[in-house]
Amino acid sequence: MADKPPLIFLHIQKAAGTTLHRIIERQYPARRIYSIDPNPGRQRGSIEAFMALPEARRLRLDVLKGHFWYGVHEYLRQPADYITILREPLSRVVSFYHFVRRKPEHYLYDYLQIGNVPLGDAIEARATIAFDNLQTRLISGIWTDAPYGACDGAMLE
Repeated sequence: MADKPPLIFLHIQKAAGTTLHRIIERQYPARRIYSIDPNPGRQRGSIEAFMALPEARRLRLDVLKGHFWYGVHEYLRQPADYITILREPLSRVVSFYHFVRRKPEHYLYDYLQIGNVPLGDAIEARATIAFDNLQTRLISGIWTDAPYGACDGAMLE
C-alpha cells in the first residue's frame, strides 16, 4: 500500500462510522494507522498530538481516522484521499441527541438529562454546534469558525 496516498477517514458522529473504523483496522497494520479522538482518556490521540508528530512518522501513515474536520491533510507532506459517511441531517441530530442522553460521561448529558431538555429546546438554545449542521461544518473545514446558524450553501460547496 506504500504507493497509494494515505486514506483520511473523517468520522462524523452518529453517521455509522464505527463499522467503517473496524473495517479499516482489519485492512491496515496498526502501526500504519493513527486514530484521533477529541475525548480525553481514550486510546486514541488528539488532533494536537497528531500535528506534533515528527514528519517522518506522519509519512509512514497509511490511514488517519477519527473525529476531526477537513484540513488535516495539510499536516501530511504527500497527497491524501478523504472518505466519510454522511447521514440524513435530521436523523443524525436526533440520533446524537439520544446518544448524549444515554452517556453520563458526555459533556452535554447533565444539561439534557437533568434539565429534561427536549430536542427542539436544545436546538433553539444552541446547546451545541453539533446540532447546527455538523456534517457541513466538518466536511467544509469551517468547523467552529462560523457562528451557530451560519451554515449555508457556500459552506457546503
